[in-house]
Amino acid sequence: MTRQRKRFLLNIAMLSGVAMFAVAAFWEWVFPHIFVFDTAAFSRQFPATRFTDCRGNVVHTEPGYDYCLRFPVKLEDLPQHLIDVTLAAEDRNFFEHDGVDLCAVARAAFQLITNGRIVSGASTVSMQLVNQTGERRERSLLYKLAQMGKARNLERRWSKKEILEEYFNRLPYGGKIYGIEAAANYYFGLPAGQLNTAESILLAGIPQRPNRLRPDRFPEAAIKRRDLILEMLVRQGSFTEADAERIRREPLRFRDFSLEAFPRAEDPQFFLWTRQNHPEIRGTCATTLDMAKQSVVNAVITRCVNEHRSVHDGAAIVVENRTRAVRAFLGTTDFKAAGDGQVNAALARRSPGSLLKPFIFGEAINGGLLVAETLVDDSPLSLGNYRPENFSGDFLGRVSARSALSQSLNTPAVRILNSIGTARCIETLGAFGIRFPENTNAEKIGLSLALGGAETTLWQLAGAYSSLASGSVPADLRCTECATEASNSAGAIWNAGTAAMVLEMLQTVPLPGAEHLEISWKTGTSNGLRDAWCIAVTPEWTVAVWFGNKDGSSAPELVGAEIAAPVAGAIMNALYRDQAPAVRDTSALLRTTLLCEKSGLAAGTHCEKTFSGTAVVGIPLRTCPACKSFDGANPYSRETQVLQPLGGVYRKGFNGKARFILKSLPAQAHWYLDGSYLGFLKSGTALEIPPGKHQIYVWGGNDFSSAKIEIEVK
Repeated sequence: MTRQRKRFLLNIAMLSGVAMFAVAAFWEWVFPHIFVFDTAAFSRQFPATRFTDCRGNVVHTEPGYDYCLRFPVKLEDLPQHLIDVTLAAEDRNFFEHDGVDLCAVARAAFQLITNGRIVSGASTVSMQLVNQTGERRERSLLYKLAQMGKARNLERRWSKKEILEEYFNRLPYGGKIYGIEAAANYYFGLPAGQLNTAESILLAGIPQRPNRLRPDRFPEAAIKRRDLILEMLVRQGSFTEADAERIRREPLRFRDFSLEAFPRAEDPQFFLWTRQNHPEIRGTCATTLDMAKQSVVNAVITRCVNEHRSVHDGAAIVVENRTRAVRAFLGTTDFKAAGDGQVNAALARRSPGSLLKPFIFGEAINGGLLVAETLVDDSPLSLGNYRPENFSGDFLGRVSARSALSQSLNTPAVRILNSIGTARCIETLGAFGIRFPENTNAEKIGLSLALGGAETTLWQLAGAYSSLASGSVPADLRCTECATEASNSAGAIWNAGTAAMVLEMLQTVPLPGAEHLEISWKTGTSNGLRDAWCIAVTPEWTVAVWFGNKDGSSAPELVGAEIAAPVAGAIMNALYRDQAPAVRDTSALLRTTLLCEKSGLAAGTHCEKTFSGTAVVGIPLRTCPACKSFDGANPYSRETQVLQPLGGVYRKGFNGKARFILKSLPAQAHWYLDGSYLGFLKSGTALEIPPGKHQIYVWGGNDFSSAKIEIEVK
């Protein structure tokens, strides 16, 4: 060989080496970055959700992206034989290659050239996964190169475990069934973790032609495909002939395809509300719903609507007070009704009628203004152009607060609201969870708040009464059993004795339909007979019921005591089928005290006739101002004075509050801030007050007058 020829061959070899190095370098460091795989496409394709009841039974299925049924499953929850047979069939070298199996590519190319057609594919698990973004697929060399590049890019960013897990969660199995968990549930009625080897191999074959190999429609084709994969696994050495024969004899536990695999609730309003409150939950959502109690509520409410021709709809909520879990939820009696059938009446704002009265009375009790035996005035009332009347049209004169609340008298409630202020009551209702629209303020609502002048929802009312039944400790109602469920960690709104007294006042009259049970209850009827309500509470349960017409039309039958109360009683009866409500122990919350017969307030030195009554422990009751000498002398022998702070405007400190040292005459007195009792405080006690306008009341005790100042913190 001549020297010139040797040099030529050497140059060729060097150029070939350089070219091979360049190709290798391009493949290793450049190619994976030309085609970047957008993993965000996966997050946009959110999975379906299975809602279970409180016993773990699936009661509703919510499809995911593009109405697909896909339920995520962890790789460690899958049987190892499923992983092994799937990789053996689809990508034997998955753990060795970097996204593209070059040997498989070379083999497929050689077979294509020698046979003139595609004999076998070369797509790896990673290449198949990047195809699951919903993009339109093309049969072209450029598309295949892009697929390889994206697979290489994905392998640079994700671990093999992450890729394999996502792969199993996105494989197509026919129709809208995606992912191994959905496939196992749909075809076998089993979670993927319980599949046997025969079932795993059958499912491994479906993604090749999902709609032609689905066993619910083409069982013979699916089984034939399984046998072909089994033969291939034997040739590869994954199984012996004996193993293959054993696997063929394993049962294929197909479910009954005439039954629904993924149930859909006829009325999904509870699940829609749960989704609205928890948009982050996907896969499986364990709800608080008790289907036995839900069935009772559905039957009772629907039967009542059917029995009243002018009433077209009803709603109800049952709350377990200890956990605040919603055990039954009905937003309408006919979800499929044309027009307003899908309107959720349990969440719609309506006039609550008299349902806010217990909170108005409770606020007065908590401020020491009255107790259950205090006499209140039920006589004609005129406040400017506002002239409230009772539902019956009659007035009873002087009655006890207990009678006024249990009989839902209007003028006493308006008088009490007028004395404590609408703004104060709205703030208290907000603490209980009853919140009005931002453009609805105290001036706009006015004294009509006591009679339903501000609209609220059945959901908010159920939560407020459940808090009342729990000693006035507020907490959000729970739809799910998830750890992320929101809750309110605030302390009690009132003294626990206040809540106990209000509940005892609401037990005065037995609840229709459950007269043998001790139940606190209150009805509401909106102005114009458009809404009928009843909320009943025991230590264990809160039952909230509404009847009305969604178009706002009135009906003579829409009276809370006549239509809603018996239904609440029927539901309570079902909840306490063979037992009775727990008995509240109020011995540490309520105390016996001496009351004046003339006023029902704490007896003073001028009160001649007294009786033994009940007051709240820790809250001093206002002394009777009615009994005084005939000469018109001041009934209070001594004056209470606020020495410090003085009324006026103050600036907040670095902690966002203004700090005051309290001083009074006498040196120890009862202090109230915005109607809330602070305690029997000594002069020199420090108090921090947040920004805003505030009222401070001070009362020296029996025989002392009271004093008031107003301050503003900026």
